Amino acid sequence: MKRSTIYSLAIAALAMLMPVWGQADEAAIQQSLREYAEAYNKHDAAAAGAFWAENATHIDRVTGERTEGRAAIQADLAAYFESNPDAKLSAEIDSIRNITDQVAVVEGRSFVNVEGADPEISNFSVIVSKSGDKWQLNTAEELPASPVSPSNLKDLEWLVGKWVDNTPEERIETDFRWSNSGNFLLRSFTRHSKEGSESLGTQIIGWDPRGQQIRSWTFHSDGAFGEATWSQNGDAWMTNTTNTLADGRTATGTYIMTPVDEKTMTVQLIAHTIDGTPQPTNEPVTLVRESAEAEPQTPDPTSK
Repeated sequence: MKRSTIYSLAIAALAMLMPVWGQADEAAIQQSLREYAEAYNKHDAAAAGAFWAENATHIDRVTGERTEGRAAIQADLAAYFESNPDAKLSAEIDSIRNITDQVAVVEGRSFVNVEGADPEISNFSVIVSKSGDKWQLNTAEELPASPVSPSNLKDLEWLVGKWVDNTPEERIETDFRWSNSGNFLLRSFTRHSKEGSESLGTQIIGWDPRGQQIRSWTFHSDGAFGEATWSQNGDAWMTNTTNTLADGRTATGTYIMTPVDEKTMTVQLIAHTIDGTPQPTNEPVTLVRESAEAEPQTPDPTSK
């Protein structure tokens, strides 16, 4: 059983279903999401397990594994947390179909990132049912992610390679590479402070066929995570980001990435806010390519 879906499905059910049936106002929904995310980030299997119905079922269509009951799902969560203490997860919704006023089907994709491994991307379909004033996950199926044409990311191929930027405060080393499937660009980055501390992060960049745009999901070693939408403006790329910081605050902003030549680009963060409070605009930072893959080309998944 892939435990990544457990987090994603619960987030999906809470975020999307409650507004549809008017079960809570927006503030209450956001609070529920924060509490669930906090439970998962603390690897609290009991708290996460409570979002599943007592007789819930999880089916992994890839392995054929079937997990029955909240207790078994919670045990799987506990085992997963113990063996993957740095796992970070996210999800997006493709559709919601209400079967009755008490039952609905939610479909989408889940993402899980574990340090040192390629991200796991899965499609999911989950039946949720109403119990009292709460919506619970009842039956969940996990399926292989549908392949996406890598040609949708062709315009970002220039990023592939290793980049470094040095500022008076820190050095950041960044590596862009294709995922094994060729459907995603993966970015790994390491931040070295002048005081000697180090922090890590991973970003997954992919094509959203539903929204017809490039999106990304970012995970930091301190527990912060976020997502962004990408758009091109001339030669520059703009990423509109929303992040949940490690302390629970919300940060937003727009990064502008501008290629200068084959070996140089600049990155600038503008319109930066933390919990709605505007932050100073930073000067552009220059990144220099340390190395690039020889004649980088978008992989063709069909050739495997």
